[in-house]
This record gives sequence, C-alpha cells and structure tokens, in this order.
Amino acid sequence: MAKFGIRTTKKEGKATLYVRVQKSSMKIDWNINTGITVNVKEWLRYYVNGSPSDWNSYTTAGSAGAELKAQIDKIEQTINLLFNEGHIKGNEDKSVLTDALFRLANAEAYKAREDIREREKAEKLRRLHEIIPCCESFIEGITDGTIKDTRTGRRYTVGTIKNWGTFLAYLKEYSRKGMTFEDITPEWVSRFRLFMERKGLMPTTVNKHFGTGQKLCNYAAMKGLNKNAVSLRAWQMQTVKKNEKQTEIYLNEDELDALYNMPLEGQRDKVRDLFFLCVFSGQRISDASSFAKYNFGKTDRGTNVIRLTQKKTGSSVEAPILDARCYEILEKYNYQAPDVPLQRVNLLLKEILRELAKTVPSLMTEYQTAMTRREKDAEKTYLKLCLKAMQGEQMTNNEKADYKRMKEYAKEHDGDPVYKRDGRGGIIKYKYELITSHTARRSAITNLSREGLLTEREIMTISGHKSLSNLERYIKTGLSEQADDIFEKVSSAQKAKEVKMNRKEA
Repeated sequence: MAKFGIRTTKKEGKATLYVRVQKSSMKIDWNINTGITVNVKEWLRYYVNGSPSDWNSYTTAGSAGAELKAQIDKIEQTINLLFNEGHIKGNEDKSVLTDALFRLANAEAYKAREDIREREKAEKLRRLHEIIPCCESFIEGITDGTIKDTRTGRRYTVGTIKNWGTFLAYLKEYSRKGMTFEDITPEWVSRFRLFMERKGLMPTTVNKHFGTGQKLCNYAAMKGLNKNAVSLRAWQMQTVKKNEKQTEIYLNEDELDALYNMPLEGQRDKVRDLFFLCVFSGQRISDASSFAKYNFGKTDRGTNVIRLTQKKTGSSVEAPILDARCYEILEKYNYQAPDVPLQRVNLLLKEILRELAKTVPSLMTEYQTAMTRREKDAEKTYLKLCLKAMQGEQMTNNEKADYKRMKEYAKEHDGDPVYKRDGRGGIIKYKYELITSHTARRSAITNLSREGLLTEREIMTISGHKSLSNLERYIKTGLSEQADDIFEKVSSAQKAKEVKMNRKEA
C-alpha cells in the first residue's frame, strides 16, 4: 500500500522522501511528504537500483541506513494503523495521515518542545511559591475574569483591582527578590507596616493594604502554594484613632436643601444632580452613575422603588424612593444618570460647596482631620518652593503655578505652612473641604438614622449593608449633635412627666 520515492533529477546531494499511498477500494492515491531527508546517491544505489540484499546490507543495525529503515518502518506502521482502526475512510481524510506523518517526522522536536513546556510549567509553579509572582498571577486572574470573588461569584471591580495593583507596587519596592510565603513572619509584617507609614500612608490605608496581604496569603494557602500558617495570622490590623484618619462628615437636611436649590449650570449642575441621586437612593456614586430607566419601578402595591445589584459588593437592593425630588432629576435626564467624568466629581463638588459656604455658615465649620500622603507631599513641595523663592532661584512654569496656588491657600486658611494646625499638630479644614461624592451616601444614611423613623435593619435594606457594624460606620452624628439629641429626649420625657403629674393634681 505504501511506496517511497524522491522527486528530483539530481544524482547527488539531499532530497525529500515522499510516500505514495494507494487504496483502490477508497479511490485513494496520495503522494505525501514524509518530512525525511535522504542522501540521493545512496537512495538511488540501494533502494531504487539495488537488490533486496543490497538494501538489507545498507539498513542493517549499525550501518548508515539503519536509522532511515527505522523511520520508514514507523511510517508504514502508522499508515496501516490509521487505516485498520478506521481513522481514514476516504480522500477527505488525507489531512489525518499528513498530520500524523508530520508529527512522526518531528517527534524529537515535539518532545523537546514538550520538555520545555514542562520545565516552564514547573518553573512557573515554583515561582508561584514566591510572593510577588503569586500576587502578579492573582491580579492577572481578577483582571481577565478567570478568578472571581468567592463571596459573590462575580468579577472583581475596577477599584478592587486597582487596590491590588497598589499593594503589589509597595510589595515590589519593599520585599527582596525571590521572597516566599515561608519568609512572612510577624516581624517582617511589622517592618512592612513601618515602611508604608514612612511613605506617608494613613493608618486606615495601611490597614487596607494589610487586609490585601492577608487575602493573598489565604489565596496562596488554598492553592497549596503557602504552607506557612504563621503568615495567615501575621497581618494584624491596628486600631485607628480618630485623629489618625480623615474626618468623615455628612450634610444635614438644611445644607442639602440649600445645595439642591443652588443655581448651577453646565457640568456643575450635572455633578450636583448626580450627588443627589446618591443622596435620594442611598447608593454609591459607582452605582448611581449607571442608573437607567430599568432600575426604577413599582411594587405590587404601587410603591416607587429602585432595584439594582451593587457593583462593589454584589448585594441586591430594592428600596423605596423616599424623596420625590429624585424623580425631578431623573425626568431631567430622561431616566439616565447625568454624564459627568467621575474623576472630576470631587474637585467640582468642593468648588460648588465652597461657593455655597458664603451663604450657609455651617459649611465653614472647622474640623480637625489627619493629613493624607498627598497633603504631606504638598507641604514638602511648598517648603522647597518657599526656599527657592527666598534664595531667588529660578522656577519652572509648573513650580510657579504650584507656589502661587499653595501660597494663596495658606493665606486663606491661616496655614502652617499650608494647612492650619490645632494644638496637637492635626490640620484644620472647613466642612466644605471635606465633601466628597461619598458624602452623599453617608448623608442619606445618617439623616435616616437621625429621623428615628426607621430601624437599623430597615436602613440596611436601603443601603445594602450586610452587617450592623458596617452600617454604623456610615452614621456620622457628631458629639454635639448626640448631646442635643439626648437633651431633647430627656426634656421631652420630663415635660410629659410634668403634664401627667399636673393631670393627677387636677
């Protein structure tokens, strides 16, 4: 069934060996390249023109043709096997034989490639026992979606992926190359904390990165890459004192009404409206910015509700719309969230609230707060620029602009050198400067709590929180307000008691 031959008029040199496969019952007559190269002179002498004994002598063990004979035998065995087992049924299956012979001719190359792949696989697995490659692999998985959040079964959010990338950057900067999970000890973790603190990170931010470090160790343990039980307990969060974190404030009902009624145009108007979609729904800006008509509907009893799955947590929310002004905004944009660049929202909000503070004195209330890393860097830059100005050194255009801006800010805020300080070194900011997009959600939750109409569980239905402890972190009633509330409750109780006594006497 198989005959071998070469296609050349040359009498010497090298040529490709072909096999002719004929099967009359299937009307098969194929000439296929075997991928084998033969010596033309020897082929013609021993296979074409030689006798069977000449060919046998040429192909006996140890002779020059022995390897060629072994290759030809394998080809014949492969052809017979493919036909006998029914892998070839007709002319349409020529590629089956072609592929088989190609693999046979390149068996050594295939084996070498598989060996390389196995070595690479083993090396990759070995490297995954190292902290940095494991973290890189995890980030790659949550980015392309092959690794999902085990709590929700959903893909990780863009914000979470960004946080992991930031953690990896600090890890690369601090840890030595080749460090494994076995090297993680409480002492190493403590030094890593000190490294991040010296970078100017706030304690809350350090704690967030520690949470990421712990998750990485847990992930590696589940994958069998981390057998160091100590590493799972080493990432201890520190209690953050009030003066060590940025002050989180909320806007009361009067301040919200003033902001809602404030005349605004263009992007500022859109930013204000987006802020109030968060206020009226109690949702994060990441969710409110995606609101569309299908998010709004009615219950069977006709209650207007908003339905969504929160991007950050995957929690399903179906909550009543408690303020009719929400629909004023929705109708204004045809039930689509205002289209604004989210990276500019906080900047524009501060500009809007600064202007509003001229007519709403409470927005000028001073709050002690902690400095962010960016603010610390800004003060260092300002001090350097002050020194340059004092010494008459030349500044770049960017330096001149930064110097002018920070000098004006320091002057307006009685800065020392840029930010006003309290007696303990904490910086002082006006309330309007502490407003961010998240203030909207915080304001909604705090005001609902202060009204006292809803239980904490009912507020959680609106906010999407799964635990009371998480909800309570959003309720930002100040000490003075708490004192006022207590006084009002006690006073009301005393008045009620007096009325009751008077009735008895009468």
